[in-house]
Amino acid sequence: MKNLSYVIFLSIFSPSILASDMDSKIIVETGYNSNPHRLNEQFEIQGASFVQLNASTEVTLLKPWTLSAAIKNESYDTNTQDANETEWQLASKLKFGKASDHWGASASFSQRDKTYISRLKGGPSSYQGESLDDRYDYQQTGFKLFSKDKINKTFRNKITFSYDLKDYQDYDTINISDLDYQAYTLKERFDIIAHKKHRNRFHAGFTLRDYLNREQKDSNGSSISGSQLQYHYTFAGYEYRYKNKKSLTTRAGFDWEKRTDNSSGYYDSNAITANLAIDYHWNTHHNSEIGLKWRDFAYQRDIELTSSGEEEEFNSETRLQLNLNHYIKWPALLGKKGELALGYQMKNANANRSAYQYQQQIIHAGIKLKF
Repeated sequence: MKNLSYVIFLSIFSPSILASDMDSKIIVETGYNSNPHRLNEQFEIQGASFVQLNASTEVTLLKPWTLSAAIKNESYDTNTQDANETEWQLASKLKFGKASDHWGASASFSQRDKTYISRLKGGPSSYQGESLDDRYDYQQTGFKLFSKDKINKTFRNKITFSYDLKDYQDYDTINISDLDYQAYTLKERFDIIAHKKHRNRFHAGFTLRDYLNREQKDSNGSSISGSQLQYHYTFAGYEYRYKNKKSLTTRAGFDWEKRTDNSSGYYDSNAITANLAIDYHWNTHHNSEIGLKWRDFAYQRDIELTSSGEEEEFNSETRLQLNLNHYIKWPALLGKKGELALGYQMKNANANRSAYQYQQQIIHAGIKLKF
């Protein structure tokens, strides 16, 4: 299946398709990650260099029908190859109308392949004698209906209904919970654009996640035989954007999410996220971005869990993330839509369990092509 993803993606770029209306993007980067597995200092932490490929293309076959493909591959050096990750997606979309006022539907299929590393054990994990390396590998199918309406010059809204089916790696020979689920999401987004420089964006929604073969838990964390677990998510958020002509764009916002289960409340949780981003265009060739993100997550239960060997959970985590990026457009002789990308990322996480406290720094540089 992994090799098939490359074949499908490359076929999108075949000469027979190039005659169609096509937009493509390729980003190739190399860098260094100080902590690829997000391990705590109690374990041996090995930093590693990596090469990352991000590529995507969208082809308009017959308006309003488009097909798209995307792939992301991150490969580390020999000592940390279990940090490698591959994701790919194929999608099809029908969109009727204009950019500011349209409706349509889309369907997608994606796959992820990444070795599972236990942050409690500091390395690969097993359960009842079987390796859990593929525990969180999955295939996902999604369908979406959407409608974006321009009410007038000031007010715009977009409503989306989506369905996702996520199929994780199966472990039929051992007694381990099945992570497979289907989810239904209804989301409303509302924009107020009173002035070209200012935009206020609100969103809210609800998700029902229905596990296909996973049992509920009582208040002590014990599985309830014959039951079926559901999550109910309620979420809302706000973002303010200020755009000063063409040089400066600032965004600030927050998101809130509440999760409840359909049983004892064992999985009930709250999450709050706040973010700030600044995008500055120095001139036609140089563009800088800075982003700061803070997230606080906490279960509502009072007890502390220990690992059951199949699931790893903690009661709370607070994470701070800093992103710095700079882009340099290169001369036309190397491609009118090409640029050099330089970046730095820092993450710092504190949790109630020491194994989930970590620091991570990533530096990277590469090229970005659009054609």
